[in-house]
Amino acid sequence: MQRAAGALTSGLLEPSVRVVGDLAAREARLEAPRLEACQRHLLSERVVLALDCDCFYAQCEELRRPELAGKPIGVQQKMLVITSNYPARAFGVKKGDSLAAVKKKCPGITICNGEDLTFYRMIAQRIFDFVAARFDQVEKLGLDELFVDVTDAVRRRLQDPSVQGRGELDMAGFEFPGAADAGGVECLYRSLGSAAAPARRRLAVASQIASELREDLLRNVGVTTSAGVSVNKLLAKLVASYRKPSQQTVLVPTPGNMVRLIPADRPLNQIPGIGFSAVRELQGHGLNVVGDLLESTLLGILPTRLRPDHLRDLCLGLDDSEVQRSGLPKSVGVEDSFWRNPVETRDALAASLETLARKLLLKVRQDEACYQKVRQPSTLVVAVRSSPPVAAVPGTPSRSGKDSAPLPGKRESRQAQLPTTLQIGRHPGTRSPPETPKDLDDTDLEIAANIARRAQDLVSKVDSSAAAVAARGQAQRPATFRFNIINVALKFSSGPSDPTRTPGAGAMDRFLSSSAAKSAGTCAAHPAERSAVTRKRQRTSAPLPYLGESDGADIDETILAQLPPDIQKEIQEEQRRRLRQKKEGRALEAAAGPPCPEAGRNSSRTGAAALVWGPKKKSQTKAPVGRGIAQFFSSSPRGVGRGGGG
Repeated sequence: MQRAAGALTSGLLEPSVRVVGDLAAREARLEAPRLEACQRHLLSERVVLALDCDCFYAQCEELRRPELAGKPIGVQQKMLVITSNYPARAFGVKKGDSLAAVKKKCPGITICNGEDLTFYRMIAQRIFDFVAARFDQVEKLGLDELFVDVTDAVRRRLQDPSVQGRGELDMAGFEFPGAADAGGVECLYRSLGSAAAPARRRLAVASQIASELREDLLRNVGVTTSAGVSVNKLLAKLVASYRKPSQQTVLVPTPGNMVRLIPADRPLNQIPGIGFSAVRELQGHGLNVVGDLLESTLLGILPTRLRPDHLRDLCLGLDDSEVQRSGLPKSVGVEDSFWRNPVETRDALAASLETLARKLLLKVRQDEACYQKVRQPSTLVVAVRSSPPVAAVPGTPSRSGKDSAPLPGKRESRQAQLPTTLQIGRHPGTRSPPETPKDLDDTDLEIAANIARRAQDLVSKVDSSAAAVAARGQAQRPATFRFNIINVALKFSSGPSDPTRTPGAGAMDRFLSSSAAKSAGTCAAHPAERSAVTRKRQRTSAPLPYLGESDGADIDETILAQLPPDIQKEIQEEQRRRLRQKKEGRALEAAAGPPCPEAGRNSSRTGAAALVWGPKKKSQTKAPVGRGIAQFFSSSPRGVGRGGGG
């Protein structure tokens, strides 16, 4: 009877009460692994800062136009407002709002066009150079975020006699979770034991360093930042946005704090380091939240490429990855979209590629002036996206098995090695860099025309491959191309370089003064807090498998991680598709025998007829296709560049 009454009572409980009870029971079961993880946290001597610029693009516009300071500002990309400053957010302006919606919410807002990222990149580089002049290990994360390892600086300050003689050190900024949250600061202090005291002392010193650094950035560069302070990159990033804008938060990784920061019901896609594809695959196994993964018995049978043990560590807040010193950009790229008027003719394609080539060369010249270093690009990469939807051909099977089902456009890329005779890099000397493509001299215009011609050859290879696939009945493609996104990028050769090299004050000032950035101020010299002991060499990640010389090349994992999750998934699926296509093409080629001599120079590897782009000139040589980075950019209306949200 009592058992039946208990079952009846439990059935009458409110759903929210049952959910809270289930969550508490799950947290109790996870107490042991959390305690073990916290012990590792507290014994670690590492201290990491995560700096996040507040509404970065909007702040850059205030630097460019000081009269806008304090007024509502929105930054537009692709007909949407992709970020705004806090005065605009007070009117309800949100990221991704249409221009009409923003004007309705805030009639007095100033809309700035943010599709040209040149000025934003300049300010981002200035911030990086300022921080890198003080600390050995500074890592870029997009345009508006930095990781800074301050372990050595904290150690030196703790050895200072004036600090050693003091008792408990005060935290600068806020402590997670804060008095306004459940449990309050009293719970935080009760959870601190003898093992946590040294860790808290280190983090208190780090909070002072973070506060000084943020004040110096505001005074010298003119941007406000928020910061997170903890024992690794993962935890510092999670708390960096806890108090915004222009604030900082310190996380002491005690068990109570870790439960609040990464509770068992936190979705896996909210854990930095767990990508979109991994989340989708984990969801297929019924693993949706942190508690599911930590309690799962499936970790032993998950694919090794998912690194199950690493995923479990991330859910416990464990992150051993080092802050790696960022060097010079490995590639530069430009992109344009043609949503209303897709590129459908050869003349339109040639004109679009010519414009993009000039913009690309402009970025190369600006980088040379910024870094005062000449680098020769080694690889040209072109990516295009066909305009969706493509009407199905009657009688031709589609992916859904229906004749009339449309196929969405695909993003495809090709790359080619540039000949050593094409010298793109030029030493800037003392001259100011060009500000617009119209400022390029005759020599640069000839180089841009050369790049455009080579890009057109690569586009022909994209269409040739598509025609071959359609001929085999695996996809439905129109007889002519119809592109709505074209991206052109240059990859620099991976020769010996000094990652600690940063542009001198004179070079940076000339670079900024050549544009509308004079209001950004001049970086003042600051006593460096560099360590005399060289940190151990940066670790390099293993490259992705080579998929063949005309399959789009290896994907740079750093760039891939900066893309939206849906685009990351699309790129990874595209890699797998090209690998299958190449294998099938080899099989067909072997079955068909040697290619016909009349097939033409643009024939695809599978022997199918290809689009011919005109007669071949005698002086024209076919550039070999080689390995390199295929840099993709989001095709959704979320913007040309990532970052700047704040």
